[in-house]
Amino acid sequence: MKALQEDPLVRFADRVGEVLSGPVVKVVPFGVFVRVAPGIAGLLHESVLTQEPAMGTMVTVTIAEVDRPRRRVRLEPAPVEEAKC
Repeated sequence: MKALQEDPLVRFADRVGEVLSGPVVKVVPFGVFVRVAPGIAGLLHESVLTQEPAMGTMVTVTIAEVDRPRRRVRLEPAPVEEAKC
């Protein structure tokens, strides 16, 4: 059944550079994962964090890279002037 469903990354791959907000869904030693769309969470690496947000905290991020073969989404903090409230 799962094979019949469209991969959410297919429609998401052309959104690089887009600014989105989402909740922190997982905190790991190397950063946090932020849900940016249903079924898609991206990594906000610790090297780009000024402070580590807690689980459930809403953060505004920029989609930096979508790596479909490795099923990874890399995020960066959104520039302050572009952040949506």
